[in-house]
Amino acid sequence: MHTEFIQIQNNYELALNRASEVLLSGGIFVFPTDTVYGLGCIFDNEQSVRRIYELKGRDFQKPLSAYFSSVQMAENYISKQSKLFYTLCSKYLPGALTIVVEKNDRIPFYVTSNQNTIGIRVPNNRFILDLIDKIGIPFVGTSANISNYPSAKTAKQAFEIFQNKIELVIGDDQSVVGCESTVISILNDNLKILRSGAIKIEF
Repeated sequence: MHTEFIQIQNNYELALNRASEVLLSGGIFVFPTDTVYGLGCIFDNEQSVRRIYELKGRDFQKPLSAYFSSVQMAENYISKQSKLFYTLCSKYLPGALTIVVEKNDRIPFYVTSNQNTIGIRVPNNRFILDLIDKIGIPFVGTSANISNYPSAKTAKQAFEIFQNKIELVIGDDQSVVGCESTVISILNDNLKILRSGAIKIEF
């Protein structure tokens, strides 16, 4: 498999169009975020989701996260949320925060490792937000690395890991700060920090 490599600078529309085509055709791509590089696919293609696990050697008991262009879009894929959820979203999103909440039945269980929860991301990254708006549905993903190895912090690192194994690598090292997102859960209106990361939660 040939892996296409597109740098966003001077190729923004091309990158947007190719990423959209790859996702909607069931392909897998590496993408920049506001944290580290990610490895993603469309949210409702089981074969593509399983490919991500196989490419990374990822434990199937570890769920993927879902990427949305806005909190309003995420509302269509999660259960009704409390005031706490919206307070945190207003303060930290778009941003480097993953919020684990109860999903609804639009998110397949093969994305969440048969759990009733999903980690949602609205990254502070123009390209990703534009891409999701373009395709009109979320995609799912995880860090671009082999499991138990460091996450890719440059497009070159990600390309070297997944060259000839995936369809597309989108590069934008300027947007990637190199620190994973902070992960919190809000279940039964209780806030719990699951992983410290780029954002320090103060509440």
